[in-house]
Amino acid sequence: MDVFEELKRIITPFDSEQIDHALADRPSTFDVDARWYSNHEGPPKTTSERSPFHGDALLAGMQAICLLGSYLPVGDPRRLGVPRLHAKILARLGNPELLLFGGSRGMKIEGKPYVAPGYQSNPSQHGVDSGALVVAHGYVYFRPARIPATDTENLARARDAAELHFPMQTFPWSGLYHVWQAALSPGVAALVARAVDTPVPSGGSELDPRLSAPAVVDAIQARHKLDRDAATLYLQLLALVDCGDAPTRELNGWSQTKHKKAAAALVSAGLVLEHKQPRANRKFVLDGPWEQLFPPHPAVEQSKLALYDARMVNGALAAPLGRVLPLQPLHELFAAAWQRIAER
Repeated sequence: MDVFEELKRIITPFDSEQIDHALADRPSTFDVDARWYSNHEGPPKTTSERSPFHGDALLAGMQAICLLGSYLPVGDPRRLGVPRLHAKILARLGNPELLLFGGSRGMKIEGKPYVAPGYQSNPSQHGVDSGALVVAHGYVYFRPARIPATDTENLARARDAAELHFPMQTFPWSGLYHVWQAALSPGVAALVARAVDTPVPSGGSELDPRLSAPAVVDAIQARHKLDRDAATLYLQLLALVDCGDAPTRELNGWSQTKHKKAAAALVSAGLVLEHKQPRANRKFVLDGPWEQLFPPHPAVEQSKLALYDARMVNGALAAPLGRVLPLQPLHELFAAAWQRIAER
């Protein structure tokens, strides 16, 4: 998989050059603050002409951090730029005038009267501003810099405003609460740190548990009496959503014969099934229910979703960033996937 091309596919229509500039510490949207206002069409507006940071940049930036920081090989310049991008996003989230779209759920709050520029003569578009939240035009907005982690009441309001209104879109949420929380999460902070400080050698991939989580591969070998290739493949099948046959062979440096031998050992041990699922791009799968989803999401075993803080809600994929992406370093994800099985 060409990782940056996949990112461009996910974040479109956001300009991927802005991501590249931020990763290389060149001037970009991720450097510019502005004051934002509510808008009768939904997403906030600004009077600034400097292309400031906004909600779409937050979403695209976080998708970039989690995809590039996990999937690019160690030492790749874009991977090394992930901490810069994350730091810029956190700085922009500290802007007290940044207003993010929360959703279209009806909500009553207490605060002062609020009138966005251009709506002075239209009382039906007036609203209420509590400082942390704005309710106007039938929409909910929130200012992330004004909602500390201790403000559980407003955190709950912002969370509840984000609903799965768009189940057939890559980003199904009506608001950006979950993206904001991912940006602040310890898991993402650890993923960002691992992008530049990892025991995996230069050119190696965190997706290869022989390099990123060798102790877990050892544990699987010992528990199931497998050789190292079979244990490696089993761990990848337990943890990764993007683990088609061809990419796995390329990642692991295997021929088709070596791949088939490892998979056959897993089938013989009763650990996986040989069964081709539509859109999975692989013949060997875990036993259990599947979610077919839709592009750019891969078809995936339902059991894996929790590893990515994702779940299905009334047939819709509820993943914090829309696309199923790691929200923790891959070595931790491998360990968590194995722990769930080992404890059974």
